Amino acid sequence: MRAVASLALAALLAAACSSRRAAAPAPPKAPAGGVQYTMQRQVANAVDAGEGDLTLRMLRTKMEAEPGNLSVRMQIAAHYEASGFPEVAREHYRLAAARFPEDARPVLELAKSWRRAGQRENAVRALEQFLQAGPSAPAEVHAWQGILLDELAQYPQAEAAHRKAIAASEPRSYLHNNLGQNLVLQNRLEEAAAEFRRAVALDPQSDIARNNLGIALAADPRQAVAQWKTQNSPAAAHNNLAAVLIERGSYREARQELARALGYDPQYQPALRNLLLVAELDGEAPTVRTESSKPSLGKRFVTALARLAGAPAAQEPAKAPETKETASRENQPAAPAEQGPRN
Repeated sequence: MRAVASLALAALLAAACSSRRAAAPAPPKAPAGGVQYTMQRQVANAVDAGEGDLTLRMLRTKMEAEPGNLSVRMQIAAHYEASGFPEVAREHYRLAAARFPEDARPVLELAKSWRRAGQRENAVRALEQFLQAGPSAPAEVHAWQGILLDELAQYPQAEAAHRKAIAASEPRSYLHNNLGQNLVLQNRLEEAAAEFRRAVALDPQSDIARNNLGIALAADPRQAVAQWKTQNSPAAAHNNLAAVLIERGSYREARQELARALGYDPQYQPALRNLLLVAELDGEAPTVRTESSKPSLGKRFVTALARLAGAPAAQEPAKAPETKETASRENQPAAPAEQGPRN
């Protein structure tokens, strides 16, 4: 009897071991190829992040209840991008653009997202596909197309896009400002000045358009300075002209304008930075002779310049000079804002 029981126990143990071996998990699959695996991981991470994101869960629930609500889809895409998942956001923008082919909002946000990623060619391609498919497009699509083409140095094509934006809209200051900037890039300064004047006439409060008008008028220093004086101090006006001259490589003329700026205000920081910059570029000493130089004025000027150059200064840390690439100018032309074209 004991022998039978022992045999039965041995049989049960053997069956248990056998069942354990049969239930062993299969070996994990090898990861997919580089790009595919990265995208899969990005999506998985986004899903993982979304599971604990109350806002995203609420938006998903609302999208399921209202599949025709474009605003909710846009909010989901924007939420993913703000959470650090731009690839997932762009996929949502693509899906929204496919579902709502006549609405420009998804493709505009897709283009802006590509631009933030430094992929302007893809941004232009997305806008061009929309323009080719749609019967008509709002001015903002043409405006962003022009901005992106400007950034790709495709100036004639960008000009055509800016002009289409103007034609597709009621008169708007920022559209004429955009065209003016394009014409400056093509060195067509008289035409650019005319566009900036139109921009200022449409929006007299636009400091950007006024500043750009001064740049376009820089071939005539008196006109340029007069224009900048309408929005800045005399020191700033002469410094702005000096910045344009530095960018053009006219260092001697730039020094003359800096001397005038510092004659109005010997401690005007943008002019002092530009003086250090031009000294670095032309290899001469960072000094100027102002028309109203006096002993006390000279001491203040040297002290301020020493501070910028990095010399010890009492109770004030030294400030670094400007880099070679950029001169200091008040009211610099702004880059396109994320909310809309250059304004």
